[in-house]
Amino acid sequence: SPNPILASAVVSTVGYLAFSVTDYQLDIPIFAGLLAINLGVILVARSGDQTDSASTRRPESAARFHTIRIVGIILLIPVLWSTAQSQLARAAFSDAVTRLEKRDISGFLQGVSAAENRGRGNAFYPISAGAGLLRLSFAEADPNRKAELESLAIDAFRRSLEISDSQEIAHFHLGWLLMGRDPESAEHHFRRASELVPDKGGVYLGIGLARYERGDRERAMDAFALEVVNDPVFITAPFWDIPIFSGMKQRVAERGAHVLTRLAGSTETGARYREQALETAG
Repeated sequence: SPNPILASAVVSTVGYLAFSVTDYQLDIPIFAGLLAINLGVILVARSGDQTDSASTRRPESAARFHTIRIVGIILLIPVLWSTAQSQLARAAFSDAVTRLEKRDISGFLQGVSAAENRGRGNAFYPISAGAGLLRLSFAEADPNRKAELESLAIDAFRRSLEISDSQEIAHFHLGWLLMGRDPESAEHHFRRASELVPDKGGVYLGIGLARYERGDRERAMDAFALEVVNDPVFITAPFWDIPIFSGMKQRVAERGAHVLTRLAGSTETGARYREQALETAG
């Protein structure tokens, strides 16, 4: 009869290995320990009753055991390789962060590159690199150095989006970074961020500013109105003390009220209504 212990070890091991391909299960000692126990059971067990002597075991049972062992080893090799690469990528990125704290930008970029090469398909490294560079730029007094750090951050965020376009934080940061360089692209990234997190504070303000930079004052006020709808306290923000925007405040408040009226009487919900409101508010 089938050995339930062996069967359980095989099934759970396959589950651990499959899950660890997309997660970091093997980084946790308890999972590594369970996997080691399972592999130990698989390697020493024999199909059938373990109390049987070697002479009474059927050849076909031994053949099945060897097949299971071979399959287990084959499955284990790519998982262990992937895990090793992930660990090396983490180590490289950890060293890169240390270099960034010391303002060794060249060393930081080398470490990030090594991490990205080993952790291919993992957007964590480029997006974290972008955030680190952006944080460093905030404290930079030299305009040229600040612009250089921002350019490096833009490149990092774009690399992360090449891996996965569904990273709201990368789109949001790119929106602000590109505001003065390419307001059309800035609006695109803010729009994408608003699709991913519709209630994110500041995203409609970003859309409005990007439109204002392009000379589209009317549609800028539409976006500002959505920011008020999303965060009513925004209508009291110091933003409206800026002379070029103070004259818009009353109209933006009226448009915000108009959007709320439409919302109250609308059957549209979710992303579809948000898109309609963003295009036609006011």
